[in-house]
Amino acid sequence: MLSDLEQGTIVYLAFMNATMLLQMLLFLQGISFYHFYIKQEGWPKWVTVLVTVLALPLQAFTIIVGIVDLGFDIRGWVKKAHDFKGK
Repeated sequence: MLSDLEQGTIVYLAFMNATMLLQMLLFLQGISFYHFYIKQEGWPKWVTVLVTVLALPLQAFTIIVGIVDLGFDIRGWVKKAHDFKGK
C-alpha cells in the first residue's frame, strides 16, 4: 500500500506529515529519557547540554531509545536500580 502512494497526492502528503511528526515526537521522547537518566544519576548540568547536542547527529539512535522507552518501562528499571544502589 505504501509503495502505491504517488508524490503530490493528499494521501502521500498526509503520510509524510505523520511520519515527520512521529519522528519528532520519538526524538523528544529519547531526549527526555536522556535527561531523566542524567538527573537520576545526579550528573552535572553540562552533561545534559552535551548529551542533548550529541543527540542531534545521533538522531536515529535517539529515536530508537524513544521507542524502547515507550515500549518497556525503562525509567522504572533505572529508578529501581538507582534506589537499589542507595543513591
